[in-house]
Amino acid sequence: FDLIPGSLDPYCNISATFSDSPLPPINCKEKIIRTWVIREFWCNGHIEIIHTQEIEIVDKEGPEITCPDDITVTTSTSQSCTAGVFIPVPDAVDNCNEVDRIDLQYPGGFQSNWGGGNISLQAGENILTFTAYDNCAPNSSSCSMTVTVVDETPPVPVCKESTVVSLTNDGTARVNAEVFDNGSFDECGIGGFEVSRMDVGCDGDLPSFKPYIDFFCCDLADNPIMIVLRVFDTSGNTNECMIEVEVQDKLPPAVTCPPHITVSCQYPFDVNDLSVFGSVVILDNLSDLQDPSLDPRNPIIIDDIGNPFEAQPKNWGLDGFAYDNCDVSVSESFVSNIDNCGKGTIVRTFSAIGVDGVVGGQCNQIIT
Repeated sequence: FDLIPGSLDPYCNISATFSDSPLPPINCKEKIIRTWVIREFWCNGHIEIIHTQEIEIVDKEGPEITCPDDITVTTSTSQSCTAGVFIPVPDAVDNCNEVDRIDLQYPGGFQSNWGGGNISLQAGENILTFTAYDNCAPNSSSCSMTVTVVDETPPVPVCKESTVVSLTNDGTARVNAEVFDNGSFDECGIGGFEVSRMDVGCDGDLPSFKPYIDFFCCDLADNPIMIVLRVFDTSGNTNECMIEVEVQDKLPPAVTCPPHITVSCQYPFDVNDLSVFGSVVILDNLSDLQDPSLDPRNPIIIDDIGNPFEAQPKNWGLDGFAYDNCDVSVSESFVSNIDNCGKGTIVRTFSAIGVDGVVGGQCNQIIT
């Protein structure tokens, strides 16, 4: 049965008492020597038993630590993608001893015996871990807080003031947005570029930002073309600058004449309309020449009954053609050197003229 110290058992006349003798603490351990005295009383005396108990009190728990609340800050206006943040000292208490120190571990640094102050943190989420120690090493407790550093500063866009874009063989040119960049800067990094026309394009498309921009032959008449470069940083902030683009067509038009033709002096023709000897057609695509169903050229068939040296009618070949990656027009002139007997030559000159009005190519057909 249980004995309650300081009381007398009513049935067996037994009592239990104790006295404590604390010893000085050593290495965070406290000992108490407890002396128990058990007595059994008789009518004329008692029996006494003494027992010694050693009690050891050990602190194995770290301090109780409470971190500051999570916070969100913005980057500084300096040229680095960081923020100077004031971090206070967490609250920490210990149930047995004094708190010895609090250490701080954070991305890029460590501070022992943190007393509060400013630290530099990179953009993004930063986990700060505080560890509190009491005087009984290695007792410790930790807590963490999150400091989110956001970049709200837009990038500094730097554009090429003016740019020349040359059209390719198909009369178009696609230019990626980054081509117009001339060293844009952001302290946290450039994330990308988009580009847009400032006005409705000559193809009818409304202005819209894309990773590229297309230019066409019809832009030649609207030079210069104003475009906008949009610069993104890695946090999604944007800024813009403008570029003046001159679209050029540096590929000259080409022309191929109808074949040379020989007719008798009796063959009737109108010197002011020499189309009976063929013409020059304009091609939209050079590949049309490879497909008879798309080839716009016609055969040049002449029935010259005055020419006994050729079977009549004779097919002299096909019309000539002109081609350019942009629009092309053809002009025709001729020089006649025919005598009174109807003999001589007529030299037809065909000129291919680009949209800029410049003659890009010429050829001659000689009619004898």
